[in-house]
This record gives sequence, C-alpha cells and structure tokens, in this order.
Amino acid sequence: MQLLAEMYISKTSDTGVVVGQESLGQPRLVS
Repeated sequence: MQLLAEMYISKTSDTGVVVGQESLGQPRLVS
C-alpha cells in the first residue's frame, strides 16, 4: 500500500494538491 501512496503523490506532486487515499483513509498534502 505504501507504494501505491507514493505513486499517487508522485502523480500529483507537480500540481500540489491534497491526495485522498480512500483505501487507507488518510488524505496527504502534496507540496
């Protein structure tokens, strides 16, 4: 699951938005 989270962050890191992982239930802020 950690890898999946990293992929999500990597994909939205350029936009700088909050990524909400429904599977983990933990929204992470991307700078």
